[in-house]
Amino acid sequence: MLFALVLLLAYSSFSRNALWVDDLGLWQDAVHKIPNKPRALNNLGFAYNALRRYDLAIEVFDRSLGLDPDNIAALLNRGLAYSETKQHDRAIEDYSKVVARTPTLAKGWFNRGFAYQEKGLLHEAINDYTRAIAADPAYLKAFRQRGLAYGETGRYALAVEDLSRVIALAPDNAGDFLNRGTSYAGLGKDALALADFDRALLIEPAFPAAYLNRGKLHYRNKRYPSAIADLSKVIELDPNSRIAYTNRASAYYRIGQVDKALEDQRKAQALGQ
Repeated sequence: MLFALVLLLAYSSFSRNALWVDDLGLWQDAVHKIPNKPRALNNLGFAYNALRRYDLAIEVFDRSLGLDPDNIAALLNRGLAYSETKQHDRAIEDYSKVVARTPTLAKGWFNRGFAYQEKGLLHEAINDYTRAIAADPAYLKAFRQRGLAYGETGRYALAVEDLSRVIALAPDNAGDFLNRGTSYAGLGKDALALADFDRALLIEPAFPAAYLNRGKLHYRNKRYPSAIADLSKVIELDPNSRIAYTNRASAYYRIGQVDKALEDQRKAQALGQ
């Protein structure tokens, strides 16, 4: 059974609240009064990004970059808008300009690594996260994302190393424990994996992915009733989880409850249609 990583790819630092609504009006008025000032345009674009109005943000950053093509803030934030709208190639183009102009700016490398990771270009992502960490050795988000990328490429020992560094400094993120546990499972260190899945659920009791991975771990170690309990919890939290029904069917079959196994298989097939 394959264990699932949970991708923690949120990297925008915007606070999306009423403050940005107020700022939007402020900067709309400023741009109306001084339409050719990159700073005013950038701040209007920031406000649009914060409110997830990415199409308008891109238009504004286009105007700003038309006036100042080397504006790093505009390139970074237009790249963010492109990434949020799944235009990853365009985001990479903007971030590449950033790292070419300011190679010591960790966020440029990190954001391009994120865009590469979203495209499935994991080796490129790892290289960029490594450059981000070289520029800022305290950049925990870069360690986290590099750990995820290592896990996705099967480099579990390196994933554990990065995620352990994150957990040591920020031990309250359930996803970090889940992902480190997944890497421990990949290394065959099941006791450590189980401890991490337990910790993830202690932090976030309604975490379907943690129940799913713990259930798979129980199954692998032939603890079938425990696997069924965890997979049933996944289904309670997410009734459309086809993988939970499929794996619970296997566990039921192992303990001789064939009727329940067949019922779960039928439900899994129905969800797959």
